[in-house]
Amino acid sequence: MLLKYFFLLSLFNMYTLYYMPISCDCRAAKLILNEKKIKFKSVNEPIWKRRLEFLKFNPEGELPVIIDDKKNIIVGYELLAEYLDEIGIGDILVGFTTLQKLEVRRLCKWIARKLKREVIENIVDERV
Repeated sequence: MLLKYFFLLSLFNMYTLYYMPISCDCRAAKLILNEKKIKFKSVNEPIWKRRLEFLKFNPEGELPVIIDDKKNIIVGYELLAEYLDEIGIGDILVGFTTLQKLEVRRLCKWIARKLKREVIENIVDERV
């Protein structure tokens, strides 16, 4: 009985990731949560439906969205990495100095654009 109670309690203290599997940004958010060893549940969010429940906490309607165990809403994988570093969860991912952080941001932007242009757009074009 006690074990069941702790399992249910852990579900309430879990992060929630709203994502779409084909999105590079969503995959990056998933990678960050795993790197930080954070338990989370994934919710596949069909953003084209513009669900009112989703838009209430993220009017922009973009993914990924992460809700932490304190019900803070974090939009985007870049902000997620910086937020988790700032509150001291896990190893530092973004960097210690301003120049390190600048370089990490530059690389993330470059990789995201490159993946979208050379991989995702080709997959979507072939399937459509």
